[in-house]
Amino acid sequence: MLTGIPQSAVILLTGLVYYAVDFRLMRHYDRHSPQGPSARSWRYTLLMIAFWVLLVVQPVLLPEVGVSTAAWWGLAIQAVGIALIACGLALHWWARSHLQHFYVEDVQFQEGQYLVDTGPYGRVRHPVFTSFFFIAGGLLLVNPAITTLAMVLYVFVDFSSAARKEEVLLSEMLPEYAQYMERTGRFFPKWWR
Repeated sequence: MLTGIPQSAVILLTGLVYYAVDFRLMRHYDRHSPQGPSARSWRYTLLMIAFWVLLVVQPVLLPEVGVSTAAWWGLAIQAVGIALIACGLALHWWARSHLQHFYVEDVQFQEGQYLVDTGPYGRVRHPVFTSFFFIAGGLLLVNPAITTLAMVLYVFVDFSSAARKEEVLLSEMLPEYAQYMERTGRFFPKWWR
């Protein structure tokens, strides 16, 4: 199992790739937004960066709060984690590309907003949140530590709550959203439909 600096490197690289894609997409789509550059919540972003720094330094400075093994399967679990992270980052880019300028880091309805049901939104109502679940779960497999577990719990609770609030708001503002909810899963596709 990779420990210490290699774990920190995977976590750092994940954060750098995520924010590079995120900032690039926001910069691109903010130019087309009627509201202008309103999508970024700097308070939330700074909080996430501070939390990310903690996750990056923990394997080196506080390895005792993590679990590691010298067995071969430890490395296999970390490989699965890296694959989950890669899938999460790809899903994030795909979902954000379809959402375009309607992406915001808060639950709100924007002027001119319409139902986006293309790409991953054709099967899932909240693929951006699903991408966070993949990334967080992958990071937990790469670095099974108390700090990473706390991040996973935060992501699950925060985004589950945001999804419920967003669904209530969009159901009120977009009449077709109720039918959309019936045919799509919240975070994962409804395979049985």
